[in-house]
Amino acid sequence: PQPQHYETSLSDAILAEEQRARIRAESRLRQLEQERDEQSVALQCLDVSRMLAYRQYVAMLLERAGKVANKESWKLRLRRQQLVHDMINSFSKPLTAPQFWRRTNVTFVDEWGNSEPGIDEGGLTAIVHASFWRTVLQTEANLFECCEGERPALYLPRADADVEKLELVGRILLKSMLDGHPIGAGMSS
Repeated sequence: PQPQHYETSLSDAILAEEQRARIRAESRLRQLEQERDEQSVALQCLDVSRMLAYRQYVAMLLERAGKVANKESWKLRLRRQQLVHDMINSFSKPLTAPQFWRRTNVTFVDEWGNSEPGIDEGGLTAIVHASFWRTVLQTEANLFECCEGERPALYLPRADADVEKLELVGRILLKSMLDGHPIGAGMSS
């Protein structure tokens, strides 16, 4: 009778220890999740602080650019179907630093070069920047690749990407940031 009782007590002790270990593991998991959530909030606050500091800095630089920035707008004629190609070509021409500060004025043209109806009061420019970033990050553009398993999605230049095009995309990124236009998820980190 004693060996059976001993085995029962031993198995009960093992089960009790497994249960205590499971409870400790669940508690530690909850603690880690809470720490992760707290860190996420802290990082979001830091991101907001950085963005506000950046915007203040850009506003100061724009104020310094003054007459040059307000002199005339930078006119872009773009085809919707060839947006990435046309944007990259527009930025391939040598640009001086003051040109980056000029307000962008977008006109969409059809395949025959005829202007589409519309006056750019900022809306067309915002559409161009958002559409460009959404399109250039797609696999078909052969410039960026998405890091697997990352949330939110993160993009890196492809190893076989055209370096010259990546430099031009960098200029477009600068213009998007200076103009305060959205660059899309994945590029904001």
